[in-house]
Amino acid sequence: MVLYPLLFLFVVGFLLVIFLFAPFRIRFLAESKDLEIRGEVDLTLLWDAVGFRFNLVEGFFGVYFFRFCIFEGSMVSKGKKVKRRGGRKKFSFRLEYLVPFFRFVHSLFRSFSVERFYLNLRFGLGDAYDTGIVCGSMYPLLYPFNVFRNVRVRIIPVFDARVVEGRFDFCVGNRVFRFISPVFRLLSELGLKERLVGRVKNVF
Repeated sequence: MVLYPLLFLFVVGFLLVIFLFAPFRIRFLAESKDLEIRGEVDLTLLWDAVGFRFNLVEGFFGVYFFRFCIFEGSMVSKGKKVKRRGGRKKFSFRLEYLVPFFRFVHSLFRSFSVERFYLNLRFGLGDAYDTGIVCGSMYPLLYPFNVFRNVRVRIIPVFDARVVEGRFDFCVGNRVFRFISPVFRLLSELGLKERLVGRVKNVF
């Protein structure tokens, strides 16, 4: 009989390790061609086994399992909003929270790794002179990033037409365990860590 609790703890620990150390990716995709605009945000988990796709233009989302769509739904709520009454305490924001908050955001951004940055843009203002000035100012800012292995930037000037079309593909990756230290640091600096530990002790 002792074997079952140990087996249960082993399974829970194994799933927790997978959840903490399995990579996840966030992909931002935008494309414009022939007056058609496409904008999507993809979130993939567990080595791309589970995915969530949010279509920002058409307003729907999909759930994918090994790249097969198993569910689709709308992101637009058609029901009426119900006003909540009653007595939840509002969180009072203070100026001393700004520094810990920005430090937390900075730590989160640093924990992500850029896996792909792709920009292919056809750009024209309808005037050759203005197009050349704008494109010439963008080249020194963007093209040096092409030295990186996972970055590809290409801007094609169109001098005889007014056009803005192309493709933008940006993908970043991370792991959940990298969020633990910034979250606990933020809770500690805001004075919420002791309250959380106290509530957990009261529960158990």
